Amino acid sequence: MDLATRKQRLLAIVIDSVLISGAFAIAAYEELPEPVRFLGLVAGLAVFAGNLFYLSTRGQTLGKKAVGIRIVLMATQENGGFVANVLKRGVLSGLPYFVLTLFAPVIGGLYIWTDILLIFRGSRRCLHDQIAGTVVIQADPAMV
Repeated sequence: MDLATRKQRLLAIVIDSVLISGAFAIAAYEELPEPVRFLGLVAGLAVFAGNLFYLSTRGQTLGKKAVGIRIVLMATQENGGFVANVLKRGVLSGLPYFVLTLFAPVIGGLYIWTDILLIFRGSRRCLHDQIAGTVVIQADPAMV
């Protein structure tokens, strides 16, 4: 099992963020014609749905697929599916950030930075990896 590099993980999140936030930014930009804004909304929802599908079935987002990495369960090196990859990594680990940001934005910011900076440990596992029992590895060439 070859761990994903920190650079690969960073690039994957940048790709995912640009795709989804770019599409939703187009949808929200009131100066654009309504059909263009609607296409932005459709594109944002399509990226979101695509990421949910790939996370559940392959352990990848579109960004992870683009850079050749995937999420697996630490114990088995198998795809964790919807429960581990979406519910535990996304929803369960994101819930404290959401709550903290609402009531104590500075603490919420510290939480997310702590999560991100944990990638610099030898295991390269962030807090959301630990919560879900996952690790991000190099994908098999057939999965890319």
